[in-house]
Amino acid sequence: GDHRDLHSFPTRRSSDLASIEGMGFAIPVSQALDKINELMNRETRKKVDEDNRGYLGISGYTVSESESETYGVPVGVLITEVSEGSAADKAGLQTRDVVTAIAGIQVSTMDELKEQLEYYAVGDEVELTISYQSDRDYEEKTVTVKLGSSDTLPKEKSDIIGR
Repeated sequence: GDHRDLHSFPTRRSSDLASIEGMGFAIPVSQALDKINELMNRETRKKVDEDNRGYLGISGYTVSESESETYGVPVGVLITEVSEGSAADKAGLQTRDVVTAIAGIQVSTMDELKEQLEYYAVGDEVELTISYQSDRDYEEKTVTVKLGSSDTLPKEKSDIIGR
């Protein structure tokens, strides 16, 4: 089909352009205030060096948008293994739970979760937003996890979260 009209702008006179400039990008301040406050109040963190980095002690799988639609599982990190005695184990996380956020910051992939965890040390408490299966639907809950050390990681070293 012909899609020229989707990205074209009137080119008659420059005075006409000035009247429509920026029109599609206006956002009421009332809608942006919550996000602005969240960003302003967020604690600034520095990356923790690898020796002191905290770990969840899980293996996981990234649930993509298309997989989410196909299987009805939320987008995020599907937990495939919880190491016995790990931070995740102590916090009650289970296989098939889906991690969707850490400290209020949305995570959609394994890499995003790992990246966020780089800012937390062993012993730090972090809030995870988890979707868990209740009957046929997923429900959301927030869990506080006290991060452990690397010796609580699953034994097979592929797919490990927290590094």
